[in-house]
Amino acid sequence: MVDHESDWSLVLEQQADLSMTHGDVSNLSAAVRHGADLRLYMTTEWYEETIYFQQTYVGVGEAVAGMMSHHHG
Repeated sequence: MVDHESDWSLVLEQQADLSMTHGDVSNLSAAVRHGADLRLYMTTEWYEETIYFQQTYVGVGEAVAGMMSHHHG
C-alpha cells in the first residue's frame, strides 16, 4: 500500500502477538538496505503514535535495527 500524499510504503505489518498480517521480514530488510527510512506506527487502547528512527542499520541476512536519538511521536 502506498500513501501517495507522503510516498510511504507499508512493507511489514504485525499484530500485538507479532504475527505478520502484511509483508515479511525480508521486505523490511530489503527496504532498509536500499535506504528506506524506518517508521513504527503503534496503537494501544489508549493512544496511537508514529515513532521515527533517525538512524537505521543493516546486519547479516535479514537483520535490521533502528535507533532514535530523541523521541518525537
